[in-house]
Amino acid sequence: MTANVLTPQRSPISGSQGDRRPRFAAPWNIAMSVSVNAERHRLFQALTLPEYMEAWMRIPGFRDNEQIAVTCTSESYRILASDSHGMQVSIAGVYRVSRRGKMIFTWKKGPAPNAGLSLVTIRLIGDFARTTLLLSHGGLLSKTEYNWHRAFWEGSLGRLQSLFQSH
Repeated sequence: MTANVLTPQRSPISGSQGDRRPRFAAPWNIAMSVSVNAERHRLFQALTLPEYMEAWMRIPGFRDNEQIAVTCTSESYRILASDSHGMQVSIAGVYRVSRRGKMIFTWKKGPAPNAGLSLVTIRLIGDFARTTLLLSHGGLLSKTEYNWHRAFWEGSLGRLQSLFQSH
């Protein structure tokens, strides 16, 4: 698995003559790619069917045997994870699929109205024995959120990749 890290850069953008505060030119973004030993159709199913999603998703700080429940409708999804200490993580959003090769979805971690809304894009390239998954997660608003989501995607995509390894 390879990960390209894009970090925010400060860019002085002047609003008024006296306003010299630096503003972020870009939010925190994650870009990753992973090669999976599966044809594109099988990988698409693993990414979109709740029972398969529950098998590969890994919540940072949770053990592998902790409970993850995924529910999907024709346009929305919700991921709810609970650990043995009562800690819960909730992620929800809406999604759109384009020809089983590209998925775009909003991503909101946490139930609070002020929880940040970010955007995830997944592209699947390949049709035969191997498929490359390209992931982009943009719009994260803090280093803490960036680190949590990077750990989520690294753990989850690593687990997804291992589910399709040849034995």
